[in-house]
Amino acid sequence: MKKRTGDDWFPFWIDKWLLGSTRDELTIEQCAVWVDFLALSYKDEGYIRANEGIPYPIKRLSGLLNRPIKLIQQTIDRCLEPKINKLRLESDGTLYVISHPEYELSKRHKRRLMEDDVRQKGHDDRQKDTKRRREKSRIDKNREDKEILNLLSKVKNYPLNKEKDLEFIKELKVEFPDVDILEKVKQICANWLDRPLLKKSRPRVQIRRWVSNEQKWQQEGDKERKVGRLYAKEPQFLSMELLNNVYRIINGKGGDKGKFYIKAKLAFPKIKTKWQQSDKKPETFIRLVESVQ
Repeated sequence: MKKRTGDDWFPFWIDKWLLGSTRDELTIEQCAVWVDFLALSYKDEGYIRANEGIPYPIKRLSGLLNRPIKLIQQTIDRCLEPKINKLRLESDGTLYVISHPEYELSKRHKRRLMEDDVRQKGHDDRQKDTKRRREKSRIDKNREDKEILNLLSKVKNYPLNKEKDLEFIKELKVEFPDVDILEKVKQICANWLDRPLLKKSRPRVQIRRWVSNEQKWQQEGDKERKVGRLYAKEPQFLSMELLNNVYRIINGKGGDKGKFYIKAKLAFPKIKTKWQQSDKKPETFIRLVESVQ
């Protein structure tokens, strides 16, 4: 069977239809059939046929278009008349719509439509991927919540209330987004094995405290790493040996070496020339830094 390469739609020109000769050449009923013929022809590059070289039997064409056989035949005969010249009867008995090229979409327009389809398909695929990820995330969260409830249910003296504890877990996830709640609950439950809960214990308060502390530790660790990265990027203005000697002197005077270091960093551009011309002793460096207001 021939592979069909027809269009999904074709341009139906308003002026041609309203002001053209078709309304005068065909009856109202034949006009309706003619529009059906146009639509059918665009399924097969302008041809009205069952397959390449095989015409539609009139009875089958009537059933396909849901029109009376007599009306179908009258319309074909009328459109084949030389003065009407809307259809051409091929040697194999198939029909061809003569005006097909006039209604055909340009290659440029077809290409643009294909590009639009590709873009739309890509957009739809992205939406589907996003929907799948959200659904997977929701399922994973539900599974995680159930696992947490299961862990708590095995803890002796824990006052499990599924509805209350589920709401409690969701609140923790919102309040402490950086903490892996499931992992933390596992640690807490392991701790309760060594130090069992008492009937007067407040386990939910304990969980909140553990989770809160975990977030604080994470934030402090992030801060320390950030500071470490900043200092690592800065060039050392003193050798470590000389800097240690400076710190010994500062500590001996009861000073704060951390504050001195910050002051020295700020003052160094101003004292750099004097320091390079000095005897390079730790006492000299301290004196130069303290001289900067």
